[in-house]
Amino acid sequence: MVYEHKVIRDSIHGDIKIEGLILNLLETPELQRLYNIKQLGLAHLVFPGAHHTRLEHSLGTYNIAFKAANLLKLDKNDTELITCAALLHDIGHGPFSHTLESILRNTLDADHVDLTGKLILGDYDIFCSEEKEFITSPDVHEILSRNDINQKEVADIIIGKSHKKQYLSQLLNSAIDVDQLDYLIRDAYYTGVAYGIIDMERYLQTLTINSGKLAVRRKGVVVVESILMARALMYSSVYFHKTVRIAELMLSKAIEMIP
Repeated sequence: MVYEHKVIRDSIHGDIKIEGLILNLLETPELQRLYNIKQLGLAHLVFPGAHHTRLEHSLGTYNIAFKAANLLKLDKNDTELITCAALLHDIGHGPFSHTLESILRNTLDADHVDLTGKLILGDYDIFCSEEKEFITSPDVHEILSRNDINQKEVADIIIGKSHKKQYLSQLLNSAIDVDQLDYLIRDAYYTGVAYGIIDMERYLQTLTINSGKLAVRRKGVVVVESILMARALMYSSVYFHKTVRIAELMLSKAIEMIP
């Protein structure tokens, strides 16, 4: 039997094979809209190459989560949960990524993580009625339901509230997780700085599960230290760059002035 699949060439991870449930999720309107949202908001004003998108990052995060699931020898159910959560973890982001997060909290009393959870559970719709007239693809909630995926468990993994399977939550939501691994490498590549160069494969190979929690073997301590150092340098040189922060503040103030 031949199953439909796609192979996506990613600038960071090379060829990423997408099929089945993940392919169906990729074609949902919630994920497709991420094509038009820059991963680093206004950072391209300082780093001209930083035009990569949230969708690229979501695919990369999925790819790392899938590798981690295989190395940890997770069963089919756990693998589906963590890969779905990894692919969907940013669907609640609005335009300019984190730039307008404070406005989102003030107007909706929620941040992008809260909205992501609501979208997965089917409790929120990001498209207006006029837009929905042109949307024929099923949404994320519907795809998960059709495939008997526990939406609440997926949402809890993203939010970091999964107590049943804490190791899955920690894979995506912890001091070092698959989300950070992708964005550190990807953001460094597109901004042209050298600080995000980390040994991702080595880190994944040192992961283990101990008493229901994600752990790193002793031989992985050095690579953990290098990742933490890379993250600190990326924040000081890219994410908190003074010119980028000024531009973000100017945009936020301008939007706040709209009646």
